[in-house]
Amino acid sequence: MLKPIRDAMNGVFTSYDSLADALLKAAPSLDWPARRSLSAKIGDLDRGARTWWQRRPEQRKALLELLKIPDADIGLHERTSERNAYHFEDFPELPPLHLAREAALRIGRAVADDPLGDTQRLENWLDYTPDGLTRRKPLTGITWLQMADGTGRGLLLAELAAKGGFDVIRVRKLSDVGSRLENPKPLVIKLEEQANTSDLRPLLKRPSDASLLIVASTPFKRCSHGSF
Repeated sequence: MLKPIRDAMNGVFTSYDSLADALLKAAPSLDWPARRSLSAKIGDLDRGARTWWQRRPEQRKALLELLKIPDADIGLHERTSERNAYHFEDFPELPPLHLAREAALRIGRAVADDPLGDTQRLENWLDYTPDGLTRRKPLTGITWLQMADGTGRGLLLAELAAKGGFDVIRVRKLSDVGSRLENPKPLVIKLEEQANTSDLRPLLKRPSDASLLIVASTPFKRCSHGSF
């Protein structure tokens, strides 16, 4: 197992205790725990426990400057203010994905829920190059994409906004979208709640030649007579 702190100490500091002492002297104005507790938290980094340091960027910066190592050496990455940087909140060890210039790995594909379904309609939404230059085919109609929790909805929506340049909005129910549905500009909606048949009526406001992508965790509710 890698021990980034032990490796960085490199004989300059003989123990976690001595490193804690040096850290307290180097940055006395910061809010530190007691020496013994700080020593234990430094050791936690070599055991892969990073939460305390991740939540305290100033203390982490002081430690890394003392050891002369970057965040990446301890499995963390500085948060960037870049607009299209996507941070993996559940995996802080991963560097942010810069969606304006990097492509996310595709681990699945859309499948139509009936034999007559058109999966190409979704592919048209995703038809862009990694450098952000779209080569999109004309988008028309309403596309409903069901994605279960934990399958990357957030990343997909961030990609569509960064690379496709689409307006992406998040709402509890479709009626919350309001007059934006009447605007023919392509729109992506993240729907938070399951939509019943009556909840779909706001879609009738959408111009017939406009494109709309709805991303939800639940399937599209069809009426027996085929209308909203």
